[in-house]
Amino acid sequence: MNIKMFVYMPFSILIERIKASQEVRKHAFSALILVLFLTGCRGNVPTSNAVQLRPQIEPTLPASTPVITPEWALYLLPSTPVELLTTNPLPTEKACEGTPILRLDDIAGFAWEQQSLTHTPDAAGRLAAMEPRIMSEVGIAFAVCVNGSPVYAGAFWSAISSVPYPGVVMDVHPARNGLPVLIQLGYPEGLYEDLVDPRFDPRIQDVLMNAGILEQVE
Repeated sequence: MNIKMFVYMPFSILIERIKASQEVRKHAFSALILVLFLTGCRGNVPTSNAVQLRPQIEPTLPASTPVITPEWALYLLPSTPVELLTTNPLPTEKACEGTPILRLDDIAGFAWEQQSLTHTPDAAGRLAAMEPRIMSEVGIAFAVCVNGSPVYAGAFWSAISSVPYPGVVMDVHPARNGLPVLIQLGYPEGLYEDLVDPRFDPRIQDVLMNAGILEQVE
């Protein structure tokens, strides 16, 4: 401030100038604090070089493979004693679950009246491999199913067995030589009278005919 102006300036004006100078300093100090505060906050803002969080994408689950129910299939019933089949010959729906021991692809031909099943070489090997177990356990229970529903139950048997059985049997012994196997009523056949014969169910006949493997129908 000019000394001359200070000397000749009235006292009231001098007081106003001093107050104005103090206000300016106060506002300048406040502005400085605000600038420092904003600068500090700006440091917390992520820059363009910071790692950006990507939106999470929900994983796409693969479509489940539909379960195809075989039109005709023969399933093992390992936990069912063959003796039980003589009093309860119709198995439950659960008998038609899992992997069948035989299916339509395993049948090369089926003689309806004789109930003689001509099998593929692979199926013959599976049937023949069961014979030692059949002999040791005296039969293995099975269920014949059409479109996932049980039609009748029976027992895998062997022609070299001396044990009779009053129910449907499939003799696997001929499969050792690649010959057709028979599904017969009772073992030995003809020993038991008045047995209910479930083998000629029309549902089985229709499936075999539609598959083109039914050899004869009267």
